[in-house]
Parts: sequence; structure tokens; C-alpha cells
Amino acid sequence: VFHEPVNRIDLAPIVIFLHGGGRTPQTINDYVDAISFADDMGYLAVLPVGGNGLSWSSVVVTTAKISEDSTLISAIIDQLVTENQADPARVYVVGYSAGSYMSYQLACEIPEKINGLIAIAGTLRGDLQACNAAFPVAIHHIHGTADSYDGGPDEANSVQDTIDLWAGTNLCDGTTTDSAEFSLTLDSNLATTTSY
Repeated sequence: VFHEPVNRIDLAPIVIFLHGGGRTPQTINDYVDAISFADDMGYLAVLPVGGNGLSWSSVVVTTAKISEDSTLISAIIDQLVTENQADPARVYVVGYSAGSYMSYQLACEIPEKINGLIAIAGTLRGDLQACNAAFPVAIHHIHGTADSYDGGPDEANSVQDTIDLWAGTNLCDGTTTDSAEFSLTLDSNLATTTSY
């Protein structure tokens, strides 16, 4: 799904929304209100379908070849830059669950095309050492404490190992700052933000 808002801005940023495993573009739109966000901001929104049975080829491996889905996303970015005058310096990815796995793979495999990502409830899958991103990518990782992800199924790494990898890749100096707790939901679940 491609959405170009009526009030798009010149050299519009691209935001790519990646659905969870077995889900569809409609489910990620329902979850994060992607189309309304694009309309409000004037951004181009892309909601692709995972190529592997509504999932993503999102395991980071040591190889010179990028995955089928990274190749697809790269081609989408190129097409939007060429045909829709999108801004290649402002390409962002929002991934949920398996879509987060894919967003991290994109940051590893095509970091020159991804400026930032929001990963919701998913980590980097595969070999941490195989992620040799040559460019920094801004990361905003969102994870609930009830979803204590210390690694496990599907070659997923722990949240902390994923964050540590990107803190190093992005040349963070090791300093972290925690925000005061704030109410995140209508039923007052609390959240804390750690900044690197």
C-alpha cells in the first residue's frame, strides 16, 4: 500500500510501516494509524506486504547478499525518490513485532538508505556480529516489561544486546539518561525512556 497525502510537503520524507508476522498492511495501519499520520504530516507512507507468507526474511546473516525483503524495500525507496520526489535523506521505518525484526535488518543491510527506525516489540534477529552497518541509524526501541525479551525463538537477540549493538554502531559514548516515569496509556501504565 502506498499513500500520498493531498497536503504532502515538498521533498516529502518516506515512512515505511512494517506489519507483524502473519499480519497485513491493514493491521499495522490499525495499530499505529499510519495513513492518518501521513495525512497530518504530509509524508509519504508505504505499507508493504512481507514476501514470505506475510512474514519477513529478517534474519541477519554473514553474507555479501542482502535479503529478498531488504532488496524490495530498497527498490521501493529508489522508486519513490525517482518518481515521487521523495527525500532520500529522510527515510524512516516503523516496525511492529516481526516488522521490528525487519526494520533492524534494513538498518544492518541498507543503512545508507535508512535514517531512523522505531522498533516496537521486536529485536534484531540473527548474528549480531553480521550487522556491520557502515552508517549510523537513529533508533527508538519500544518494549513492554511484560514482554521480557531476553532472546529466544526465531533467532531473536535480547533487547539489551540489540540496544548495545546500535549504541556502539552509532558511536554513543556509553552515557545513558533515564526519564522520570510517565503515564503511557489511559489506564496509567507507566513508562520510562532511556536515552543514549
